Amino acid sequence: MQTMNVRRVPGVLLCAAFGLLAAQVGFSQEKQSGTEPKKPSQAQPGGQEEEMMKKWMEAATPDENHAKLKPLEGTWVTAVKMRFMPDAPFTENTGTLTRKWIMDGRFLMEEAIGDPSPPMNMAFHGMGWVGYDKVIKKYTFAWVDNMGTCIYTGEGTCDGSGKTFNFTGQFNDPMTGQLKKMRTVMTLVNDTKHTYESYDVGPDGKEYCCFQMTCTRK
Repeated sequence: MQTMNVRRVPGVLLCAAFGLLAAQVGFSQEKQSGTEPKKPSQAQPGGQEEEMMKKWMEAATPDENHAKLKPLEGTWVTAVKMRFMPDAPFTENTGTLTRKWIMDGRFLMEEAIGDPSPPMNMAFHGMGWVGYDKVIKKYTFAWVDNMGTCIYTGEGTCDGSGKTFNFTGQFNDPMTGQLKKMRTVMTLVNDTKHTYESYDVGPDGKEYCCFQMTCTRK
């Protein structure tokens, strides 16, 4: 928790600085008007800081939304299908995916290893992080791998069943040099299986499935 304390200190100091500045301005105005400056309330100095710390702690405490990610923990065997155009056949490969909780149950860290497959014919290695941001009330993720130099980021929601997650991610597309968005649906089938389906937009402007992954608990 030391990291979180370090992050909070600048905010506390900033609030204190603004409070001191406001007090000085108020004192100066009262002095110029000839009125006696009001004595500060004894309960006021720590009030803002306590409220700020309370909100920080509320935002930093894992809740039931984090618990919905618990079925993803562990080691999985993956079966992957992907394609880059809607009329192209899927290429397939297999691999492993390992996830574990970090930061005291706030985030899941995952690492994927995939066998060499077309079109690059090189072994795949990727790492990612997923969690629930209580401030924006959405699931968030970040992903990096050895197939590019960009960081794929996104956010999403979970439906009422707690089994289906809908994410929208974005990355810098090497083909166009522009920011590109993709939609992904993650479905928790049961405790031993979950799936991913990602959707891209083809040249005709229509959405098509470009990626499928089935994860089976090892």
